[in-house]
Amino acid sequence: MNTVQRIAKNTGVLLVSQIVSYILGFFFVMYTARYLGAEGFGINPFKKRLQNF
Repeated sequence: MNTVQRIAKNTGVLLVSQIVSYILGFFFVMYTARYLGAEGFGINPFKKRLQNF
């Protein structure tokens, strides 16, 4: 495999993995919001910000 093919393959793998990561993150947020409800989902980022403060 020459250098150009290796670079193209690596770029493709990284692109696919990034897209899969975005899709999984989207569905995780959707599931979490549905499970916790509006109030629970809204309080979660608030607690994280207080912890960071």
